[in-house]
Amino acid sequence: MTMNVRALLNDASLPDIEVSQLVLDSREITPGDAFIAIPGTQQDGRQFISTAFTRGAVAVLCEADDQSTLTDSRVIMLPALRSRLGELADRFYRSPSQALTVIAATGTNGKTSVVDLTAQMLRRTRGVAGSIGTLGARLDQRPQSATNTTPDCLSLHRQLSQWRAEDVSYVTLEASSHALDQGRLDGLSIDVGVFTNFSRDHLDYHGSMQDYCDAKLRLFRDFNPATRIYNADDQAVAAHSDIWCDGSLGISAHSGSAEVTFEVLQTAPLTLKISTPWGRGEIQTALAGRFNAFNIVAAISIALSVGVSLEDALTAAATAAPVEGRLQRV
Repeated sequence: MTMNVRALLNDASLPDIEVSQLVLDSREITPGDAFIAIPGTQQDGRQFISTAFTRGAVAVLCEADDQSTLTDSRVIMLPALRSRLGELADRFYRSPSQALTVIAATGTNGKTSVVDLTAQMLRRTRGVAGSIGTLGARLDQRPQSATNTTPDCLSLHRQLSQWRAEDVSYVTLEASSHALDQGRLDGLSIDVGVFTNFSRDHLDYHGSMQDYCDAKLRLFRDFNPATRIYNADDQAVAAHSDIWCDGSLGISAHSGSAEVTFEVLQTAPLTLKISTPWGRGEIQTALAGRFNAFNIVAAISIALSVGVSLEDALTAAATAAPVEGRLQRV
């Protein structure tokens, strides 16, 4: 996949340069790539422009500042470049998320489990499904390494583009508060958003509980997923009534007024009854622990919301493997 810099930036006055990939990390540059040079949380990418050219970059898109003295025509200075990464990635990779059903989960705990369990269920009921998060970017249950819970914006769009070419239809991903705050999901079209729970964490980064919560709520306020699933038993989550509009699915073990309710019958193996707008059922899973009840019910609710039948969803949930590293039998 290539694109001319003029088309990417919609500016015919720019140099006539064809680029094969957009890359944030100068160490990952291959010949033909465009290097995106912006200030990061730990280092300033603009310090590595010469390295990028040495490794074969054909152009550099650089965050503009008043101190720049660069005169190389291949270096294109752009104000507020970081805020445009989602737009540029979506354009360069031809809007991959719009060709996929994208499911994103945020919350203090449970993101990894919900993302993994949902992916397992979709693979069983709908074919090929990818998952992205703490356990890596994968199309099956084989372990993968991951530097961040949510990849950088360009890597995320690139991965979705690759999976689109491989006929993947569904993607589940973890939307961490850091990722949402730093714009790593920018440019994505998100179909289903899930808020698992909220408690004290990451205050070293966010500074306050309010800022931490606001970062997570960006998944719903900024991306406006058509389906919104949330933990109705968590007051810190349920309190945001402006978010949980018509069509949202609240999940509760205690409130009969929630759209999806469940009752834990046994914790090991986890066995429960569930009631949904699509019908009722009872399942025995391969999971253990009461905390996993919300996770598996959320995964079932996601599957139902994207068109999986209740019978198929319950069968897939009953056979889902325990999530790696989450109360896993050893």
